[in-house]
Amino acid sequence: LGSHSPGLFALVGVSYFGLVAASGIPLYLRTPNPQKQSYLLVYLDIFAITLLMHASGGVTTGLGMLLVISIAFGSAVMRGRTALAFAAIATFCILGEQLYSQIKGIFETTAYTQAGILGASFFAMAILADALARNLRESEKLASQRELDMANLEQLNEHIIQHMQAGIIVVDIHD
Repeated sequence: LGSHSPGLFALVGVSYFGLVAASGIPLYLRTPNPQKQSYLLVYLDIFAITLLMHASGGVTTGLGMLLVISIAFGSAVMRGRTALAFAAIATFCILGEQLYSQIKGIFETTAYTQAGILGASFFAMAILADALARNLRESEKLASQRELDMANLEQLNEHIIQHMQAGIIVVDIHD
């Protein structure tokens, strides 16, 4: 970690840690709204992890896989096209880092294939996380509806019992 550019790695690492730690304050205060904060935090992850990856030697270090986690959580929290936007931005950052490294001659070899596969995994994870989150929301909605149905049935049952003109006696086999 940080073998290629220790100064950049230290600067980004400390800044990233500080920003993530400080992000707890606005989350607690709920200002700005949590959705905007989620966008900001996912974009921060993408930017910081791309810089950490660059400082460590590029795509071949494997640090880019950390972006899959951020994209998965961002896709699960946000809805629809936003999941694909996170994946697209992360893919552009990875490919941009690779292109920058090649143009500047920073690394001995290029790894466009690895960068492409990593980008494809970002899109796969975004689509999967979005689908799972959608199913979870539908299941939660269905469970809420079932709970409401049960409460209504209980009220109906209570109403029927209260307004019965005849009584009911329940006995077991021993009378």
